[in-house]
Amino acid sequence: MKCLVDYNIINNNENLQFKDVEAVFKNNILSFKDENDSIKITINNDNIIMDKESIASNITFNFIKDRKTEVKYYIKLFDSYLNTCILTNKLEISNRRIYIEYELWVEDEYMGIFKYELNIKEM
Repeated sequence: MKCLVDYNIINNNENLQFKDVEAVFKNNILSFKDENDSIKITINNDNIIMDKESIASNITFNFIKDRKTEVKYYIKLFDSYLNTCILTNKLEISNRRIYIEYELWVEDEYMGIFKYELNIKEM
């Protein structure tokens, strides 16, 4: 089914907002493109897998509430992976909304708390 998504990514004082992004939702997979990334979100009962691909990198997150998980963060220019992990503090999944709050570490450096909220709308 074709749909629209609105989503926000919040970290410290930075707030990225995207509105009315065209998407396709089929078999619990939501796919869309914004100005920088191609994004695929696979929605399962107790976790969400988010794949983000851009010109510079590929990132795969596995969000599982109250668990620390490895992130596959591939930098194309250097043909290498960064040691990256997340701790998912909140994971809320409903029919039309996803909310994720997580802590991020890249190369053992704490990057802060991120909040990701996505709302699915009919076209």
